[in-house]
Amino acid sequence: MKKIVLTGLVLCSGLLVQAQSIDKLITINKVTEIEKVLAADDMQGRRAFTPGIDKASAYIESQFKKIGLQTFDGAKDYKQEFAMTESKRKSLEVTIDGKVIDAGSMLSFSYQPQVSFTENSPIAVVNIRAGDAFGPKFYEYYQGDKNLLVLVDNSFKKAIQNMLHMPLMAATPGKNTVVFVFGPAEATHFSIEATNTITTQKLNNVVGVLKGKSKPNEYV
Repeated sequence: MKKIVLTGLVLCSGLLVQAQSIDKLITINKVTEIEKVLAADDMQGRRAFTPGIDKASAYIESQFKKIGLQTFDGAKDYKQEFAMTESKRKSLEVTIDGKVIDAGSMLSFSYQPQVSFTENSPIAVVNIRAGDAFGPKFYEYYQGDKNLLVLVDNSFKKAIQNMLHMPLMAATPGKNTVVFVFGPAEATHFSIEATNTITTQKLNNVVGVLKGKSKPNEYV
């Protein structure tokens, strides 16, 4: 037991010395300055696909260069680029057994510019019934890779507002379409027509490498 306590005390002392050293290198004023820059209105919340995220990236790169961080794996700069695809719903029309579904009772998730399904198409009809655990069921269907018409009991209709605010953005967008309709419990004959605006843009991480001093073969 004494050995464990001693080890704990030594570890705490080491952390205290390390914390004191970090305080000398990273000041509150500097951290506050960086936070203010990144939180400024012109950064637009650093949201994807806005000029603000490019400004934030450029600022972070300039700070990395200023303090002398190396680029990753000998890259020409600190940027690590990747593509992101965004889908925005444009239109959705659904008819089930002769009834036109109200716009406020349906929504779709798709990265396809145009969608057209009937009961004869490669699409399955599934349900989220009253009493089901809505969250797990929703994500099971939402995260799947099959075309689905999901018929949801009206007891869950208040969830539709949260679903509408879910961003459709992915590095590897799926090819399937999932349509949620609130109200009907069955769909013998149906038609689904939808259009979406698809945009693919490049984003980037900002990666800097700090080489170890006491252990030069180790990096952060």
